[in-house]
Amino acid sequence: MSGEELPTYGRIGALEHQPDGSGVQCHLCGRSFIHLGVHARHGHGMTAHEYREAFGLNRRTALTSIIQSALLRRRALAQDAARRIQPYRHPGGSAPGRQVRAQARERSAGAIRQVPRITVACVGCGTSMEAAFNRRSRPTYCPACQVEQQRSHVNKDNARYRASHPRTPQPAREVACVRCRAAIIIPQSGTGSPMYCPACRADKHRERSRLSAARRRARLAASRQS
Repeated sequence: MSGEELPTYGRIGALEHQPDGSGVQCHLCGRSFIHLGVHARHGHGMTAHEYREAFGLNRRTALTSIIQSALLRRRALAQDAARRIQPYRHPGGSAPGRQVRAQARERSAGAIRQVPRITVACVGCGTSMEAAFNRRSRPTYCPACQVEQQRSHVNKDNARYRASHPRTPQPAREVACVRCRAAIIIPQSGTGSPMYCPACRADKHRERSRLSAARRRARLAASRQS
């Protein structure tokens, strides 16, 4: 589609701008718009490329008013300048910040070193060891005794829980192992599934494992042959 086949306003190959630069004239309807490309798309069903080609415009001709073009240009230059002058940021932060953090670490380490140390005996085994001066009023344990102390606390808690939550004895019944016929005791509410004594149960698990391994080897051999 060429410009001569269309009803046109203005000149082919040029854009007519408003004297105050607030708009650019459309070749098809004669009205002025800030964004001529948007108007061509929604008002005439033409893309900006098709509009330029239809009216002999350069492919890089801006289809915007003079004021809008200047505004977009200033904005693009400002963004480009901001990217160019952005200072380099060290991954560890700014130099003053790194210096302040290093000084804080040194003060903390110095304070730890300045804490007076005394020799105390472990409450559990009597082993001599060093401890902070402010711990002399509390019982001190060596690492091994500390572990045992924590275990004793856990055991005491478990015993206290068992004392406050007594278990109700369940009625039991005697059945025979389905393999060796040995007598075993199971709860009265046990299921009707076959019951095995501990030795027969272990043998059954080993047999099941061997059977599963044999099946896997058979499947692997069949897949290799195919």
